[in-house]
Amino acid sequence: MAQPPPSTPYGGPPPVPPPRRHRVRNVVLIVLGSLVGFLVLIIVLASVFGGGTQPHQVAGVASPATSSGHTTGGESHHPPTRGAAPRAKPRPSSARPAPPSPSPTSAAPESPPATTPAPPPPAPTESPSPSTSSVTFTVTGSTSQGADITYGSDSDDRQGGADVPWNATLAADDSGDTMYYYVNAQLQGGGDITCQISVDGDVIATGHASGGYNICSAQIGQNPFTGEWEKE
Repeated sequence: MAQPPPSTPYGGPPPVPPPRRHRVRNVVLIVLGSLVGFLVLIIVLASVFGGGTQPHQVAGVASPATSSGHTTGGESHHPPTRGAAPRAKPRPSSARPAPPSPSPTSAAPESPPATTPAPPPPAPTESPSPSTSSVTFTVTGSTSQGADITYGSDSDDRQGGADVPWNATLAADDSGDTMYYYVNAQLQGGGDITCQISVDGDVIATGHASGGYNICSAQIGQNPFTGEWEKE
């Protein structure tokens, strides 16, 4: 049976209530402490009998050093686990790797260098054949004592016969070096004569004289533009 609270004297401070017992809170704390201790025990046993398993890797939890990937020289800097011997650092091998042997490949045959065909020799140019033209000098008519005949070119003067009719032929120079061809026939005392010059049978120039000592003359020259022989 609960006792009534003591009465407060008039004018004095109120009485302090007695402390309450927190039984539920104490029970919860005891249970949590037991769980923590049990987890710690499991972690210690796992590190001892788990063959060097690190505490921070238990239950799939990665340590900050492992998750961040910070390593130096290819080795992870993790604190050694309890009960596990420290790992020995591997020594670099002094032996150099042998160079790979070249695989035998069949060398493709080298194709001969391309050669350009030589250009064909130039076609032989035909040299101009020598002129086959001919110049014919003719004197025809009648005389009492004949005629004095001269003929030729600007570079070649020749003496003809005295009897009429008379004719002579020379090779025509079509190179342009010869400027003209001529024929002159002077009567000796009387007569009537005709003189002419023809090239390859074509009459180009004609002259006439009669009586006394008159002179019959004919002359042709080569046109410098057409190369044709014309009367002068």
